[in-house]
Amino acid sequence: MSNERVMSPKFRVAFAKVFTPDAENDKYSLAMLFDNNTDISELKELVKNVVADKYGNKVPKKFMYPFKDGNEQDTEAYPFFKNQTIVNASTKFKIGLVDEDVNPIIDQSEFYNGCYARATLSAYCWEFKGKAGVSFNVQNVQKVGDGERLGGAVTAEQEFEAVERQETSGFDI
Repeated sequence: MSNERVMSPKFRVAFAKVFTPDAENDKYSLAMLFDNNTDISELKELVKNVVADKYGNKVPKKFMYPFKDGNEQDTEAYPFFKNQTIVNASTKFKIGLVDEDVNPIIDQSEFYNGCYARATLSAYCWEFKGKAGVSFNVQNVQKVGDGERLGGAVTAEQEFEAVERQETSGFDI
C-alpha cells in the first residue's frame, strides 16, 4: 500500500460526516465536488500509481474507480452534481479540520455542505465480495471559503426576521 499523500484542489463539500462518523459504517467521510474544469490530474496519478503497485497490468474486470461523472448521477434530486466530478473520501479516524487561518473548526455550523475546502488524501486498493476498486482516504481538511448551502438548507438567521417584543401582563386567556 502506498503511503503517498496529495493535496486536492479546491472543491465544494457535500454529504459531509466530519464531526461524527456515519452510524451505518462507522466512518468519517465527505464527497468532493470538483467543477469539470478543475485539474485533478494529481489525484488521477495517485490512483494510477496505487493500482499499478497492486495489480501491475492485470487490473480486474469491472474495476471501480473513485471518479464519478456528476451528469450521470441523479441531477434531479441533486442538481449540484451537474458539471461536476464527484470523488468520495472516507476514514475510520477523526479528520483534522481547520479554517482558512489553520485554526481548528469546532463549531459544526462553520463547516457545512456547500462550503469550499481542500483535503490531503491517500489512496488504496480494495477487494470485497468479488468486487475490486480503489478509494481515497481523507486525512485532513481545510475550509477555504463559504458557499451557498446545498439542498436548500438555510440558517435560522436567514429564515427569520426580528420580531417586535410585546409586553404581557401575565396570563391573559
